[in-house]
Amino acid sequence: MEQLTLRHSVTVADLETNLRDQRSAHGTALDRQEQDNERVVRHLKSEHEKKIKDADADHKAMIQALTTSQEEERNRLIGQLLVNQDNIQEWPDEKLKAKFLELQCIVGSIGSPQREELKFPQDIPVGPDLDPTGFFDRNKRGRGHFLVKRAVWAILCEHFFSVPFGFGVLGPENTQNELLSNFQEWRRLCRIGGPSQTEDAVDLTVFENDDLANRWRTISFRSIQDSGTVNLRSPIHELRAKNAASSTARIMQYLSAVASLTQHSINISVEDEVRKATQLAEEIALQFGVHPSKLLLRTADETWNGDPAPGLLKIGRDKNNTPTAQTVVPCKGSSDK
Repeated sequence: MEQLTLRHSVTVADLETNLRDQRSAHGTALDRQEQDNERVVRHLKSEHEKKIKDADADHKAMIQALTTSQEEERNRLIGQLLVNQDNIQEWPDEKLKAKFLELQCIVGSIGSPQREELKFPQDIPVGPDLDPTGFFDRNKRGRGHFLVKRAVWAILCEHFFSVPFGFGVLGPENTQNELLSNFQEWRRLCRIGGPSQTEDAVDLTVFENDDLANRWRTISFRSIQDSGTVNLRSPIHELRAKNAASSTARIMQYLSAVASLTQHSINISVEDEVRKATQLAEEIALQFGVHPSKLLLRTADETWNGDPAPGLLKIGRDKNNTPTAQTVVPCKGSSDK
């Protein structure tokens, strides 16, 4: 009996040992399998993330290539438009915008805050001749470059855009009266409006809604534009040249007065940019006369303390003859932008 009990105890102990060994082996195999699974999952996850990253990089590269290609094509077409467009014809909106933004860029360069000679000193009073709107009553001297730009724009606007429908290109004086008298005589000869109107003075409001008057205007300004390149001795060209020279001289006088506050002089490159700005402003102003729509500058509010660059607005009429306004170039400082 004792031997049976002993044998039974040995057998149970062997079974328990075998069971522990099997459990241990099973646990080891399970751990190894889990580790293998984790390695496979990590590898698959890494491969998946790499594929996603590569696909994302390829997508971004494709988008960048398409964007670059589209931008290059757009610039090519705009450049082709600017070169091939007959200046005697009206400019399309894209060219008007490109030219006006170019003018903004030139004026911005003239009044750049990096120009030491155009910085206003802290300890010297600035009179109304340099600050007619009291800009420094509202701003620190460090923002003086905005005042310089405002002054340049004010002179350009006065010399080229102060009179609507393109007449400003001949200067701020009443030089448009002679052209208007020619229109009045032309209208009388064509018997437009009846005899009673021929005795009344004609003003610029006639171009607000008179289609025939606007046809006369666009044709006349095409001739004016053509006369400036063909006949350099024409009275029209002399008026334009006088106005451009006066504008350049006034801008240079203002800039020199600012520079003198710190005992500086104006760099010759600035004078070149002033001439470019004047020439470009004249080209744009001529388009105000050539274009059948009414083009206007939208200027910044007087209390605006940021970039004073004006915007460009086109007034036209829809198919129902209702006036419409289209912003060609926005003005940052306008309350109704």
